[in-house]
Amino acid sequence: MAFWIPVVLTFFGLYLADFIKTNVIPSLFPLVKDGTVQIIYHNELFPTFIYAIMMIIIKPVAEELFFRKAIIRFGSKKKVLAFTVMSLVLCALSRAHGLLGIAEWILMALPVTIAYVATRNIYISVLAHVIFEFYDNIYSVVYTFARIFNR
Repeated sequence: MAFWIPVVLTFFGLYLADFIKTNVIPSLFPLVKDGTVQIIYHNELFPTFIYAIMMIIIKPVAEELFFRKAIIRFGSKKKVLAFTVMSLVLCALSRAHGLLGIAEWILMALPVTIAYVATRNIYISVLAHVIFEFYDNIYSVVYTFARIFNR
């Protein structure tokens, strides 16, 4: 049970960050483009399946292992803070190029980063990230499969 509580809290942190990124920030900055990278839509089954595996499993696992596990080093509080900020910025820069987009993706990376730093357990942030990506992507994958089968 001690493992699942931080996973659930981190998932809800990701959900809240996504809500702010999707609903609050655009209303505050209606004329500013966020500079995020757009997703390509597929019209074939195999590329859609590969896309689903990549977005729901491979991407979140790779991001957590690189941006959290490989970059954040524990030791002194200053060291943890410096590597955590570097991790957040690098993660955001890999997703967006505009200042607003970078700020949004720092916001999105905060819950998993906090979970990793607080627990020092990469599996908590990995699992929460995978669950969130499933939640965030499964509707488009199912819709795409249904669209392909019904053409």
